[in-house]
Amino acid sequence: LRRARHRPTLAAILLERVDLSTTGQASLYLVADGERRKAIRERVAVSLAHRRVTLSFTLTEQDLAELLAAGFKGDDRRLEGLLTSLFGFPASTEWRVLEFRRHHLLALALKVLGVTPKDAIRLFLTLHPALSYPLSVIKALLREMRDVPSPVALALIESVLDVRTLSGEALA
Repeated sequence: LRRARHRPTLAAILLERVDLSTTGQASLYLVADGERRKAIRERVAVSLAHRRVTLSFTLTEQDLAELLAAGFKGDDRRLEGLLTSLFGFPASTEWRVLEFRRHHLLALALKVLGVTPKDAIRLFLTLHPALSYPLSVIKALLREMRDVPSPVALALIESVLDVRTLSGEALA
């Protein structure tokens, strides 16, 4: 699975397996095509429906200002450090949100943190051109924020990054 996260062909083969766990599918979310992503989100949502844990993140004005400032400066490392801290992930967590196929990870994180679409657009426009050009990229990132419920987004982030936060348990 770790190799498949960087090799789309291998990921496609693994995603065709019927015995691949929900966590396994979720860990390959970023390399899946649009249809498969939707199926993974639905499977994660079903898995989470049986849990009674409710998680919520509330950004302070200062947290949001720091995220936007990092974006304005184009400082992806600072932004990733802030995300790591806000989620309570280990310091060694590697977001790499500017790498090809990993932009959606940022959209998922902003969704979980409750960032408004307006502020998300500001961040996408200023952090790096890869997140804002062409316009279809911003639209896709905003669609990701709109279509994925926060608990599902958090589960996907945890699976992709292979870390656990407040939920403390893996998907079934």
